[in-house]
Amino acid sequence: MHTIAFISDVLGIGSLILFEDHLEEIPGVSNFIKQLEIPFCVASNGPRIKMKTSMAVTGLDKLIPDSNIFSAYDINKFKPEPDLFLHAANTLKVPHDACLVIEDTVPGIQAALNAQMDVWAILHPGMNDEILEFDIPVYKNFHELIF
Repeated sequence: MHTIAFISDVLGIGSLILFEDHLEEIPGVSNFIKQLEIPFCVASNGPRIKMKTSMAVTGLDKLIPDSNIFSAYDINKFKPEPDLFLHAANTLKVPHDACLVIEDTVPGIQAALNAQMDVWAILHPGMNDEILEFDIPVYKNFHELIF
């Protein structure tokens, strides 16, 4: 059983200029977060300001406390290195082998695997099809995730 879930870059990080007009939550993310009964966080290669802006635009800032937001820029270690996920797990006092990472990028999947964490992927057809090469569970959106 997992004791923490990482919801990494899958929250929809995009260009700051286009955020207000074009950024949308991946279907099911809010409901998924609301039903979590385990600690969770966001761990992204993006800068903290980009993460906070994207979450504000999508309304996810109301569901994810600042203390649960981790940027690779804060530790100057970037995916596919495992350091960001390990840092987040250590900060939240959760053993790395009890973590589940939900990712939609190859570097993120590699980082989770490098951290020896379980990983599930979110597929955006035609945009990140290369994730299908990994031997991990793949879902189309958060509505499909069963926890």
